[in-house]
Amino acid sequence: MKRVFKVVLLAFFSLAMTGCVTVTGTPREDNVVYQDTAPVGADHRLSNTVSVGEVAGFTGTSVISMTGNTNPNLSNKEFKDYLEHSLVNANLYGSGYILEANLLENNDWSAWGVSLGNKNRNIIVEYTLKNSNDEVVFNEVILGDGEVTNRNFFRPYHLVEREAAEKGYRNNIANLIEALKAL
Repeated sequence: MKRVFKVVLLAFFSLAMTGCVTVTGTPREDNVVYQDTAPVGADHRLSNTVSVGEVAGFTGTSVISMTGNTNPNLSNKEFKDYLEHSLVNANLYGSGYILEANLLENNDWSAWGVSLGNKNRNIIVEYTLKNSNDEVVFNEVILGDGEVTNRNFFRPYHLVEREAAEKGYRNNIANLIEALKAL
């Protein structure tokens, strides 16, 4: 009898806990960091002069469904790290100017849904670049298109969303770097 009770209790907890963990994960660095194929030269105005200051609004990801934060999102620290790596790749990272980033919209998907067809996670970030006198020299809201197409019914929902988020973050950073290079 005691053994049956343990088996029933174990089965109950197993069923109860299956909804508490979701197959998800934060966007991966290799898929977010922008690899600039034409970095700026030493004669560019911003060459090796941009550091990253305050980064705000990036919520991060939890694998526990009950937190309500299972969407694949970067945290403030992760986005700052990926942005710095991208600036290094473009020969823009250094000291002199401070770049701030504020996430305005990350277009999270709902907690449940169908991931078939064309889906997107457009990432919208406001960037502000200040010089050493704290004067704003660049302020722009930048959109990163995160559209993906999924034709695999069995592909986990949050993994499709992660792919779209990675593309949105990468394209956002790429658009920022191209705008900085145009200054």
